[in-house]
Amino acid sequence: MMYPFSIISILDDIVEAFSNKKIYKLLHIPIQSASVDVLKCMNRFYSIKDVDNIITRFRSEFDDITLFTDIIVGFPGEEDKDFKKTVEWVREYRPDKVNISRYTPRPYTKAWGYRNIDSRITVNRSNKLHRVCDEIKFESKKHMIGWKGMVFVSKEAKFEGFMARTDSYKPVIIKDDNLLPGQMYEVEITGATAGYFLGQVVV
Repeated sequence: MMYPFSIISILDDIVEAFSNKKIYKLLHIPIQSASVDVLKCMNRFYSIKDVDNIITRFRSEFDDITLFTDIIVGFPGEEDKDFKKTVEWVREYRPDKVNISRYTPRPYTKAWGYRNIDSRITVNRSNKLHRVCDEIKFESKKHMIGWKGMVFVSKEAKFEGFMARTDSYKPVIIKDDNLLPGQMYEVEITGATAGYFLGQVVV
């Protein structure tokens, strides 16, 4: 995970490092909010434009890069228009995974003295964002069915077969007892669940 403000000044170096074949093409960059006003209240040292530029740069270099992000809903002062900007951002950039947190006051932080939003509003916003993210995730997974490529087998799966990862860190369960952890195999993705893909070795 890399915070936007820590990437900006060394973006070229980070992109170059990602070019190494030993690096998974996974970008975990928390945005927290797509609203300029909310980010300012959060005392974040970056703008959503900075985030957009970073993601656009990585996607221009790595077509299949996986994007994770973190978002806080219900931060003090977040209005409907601010939350709408975050939802629109998610629909535009379509992250593969979003860690959604409902704001809770933390002692010794600047926001400790802020007036909190009605918890019912926070819950509703959280539920709506979850639904949007689930829709995007489902659509993205459908597009991966039929994909063929090399995966790295990392360990035995919890219930059956082996866990493998694509170059972009997407998890693939291969129900085959004849594989060896630490080895590369060519697979075809044949299905998907909420948490991982299903694949079979291409013979």
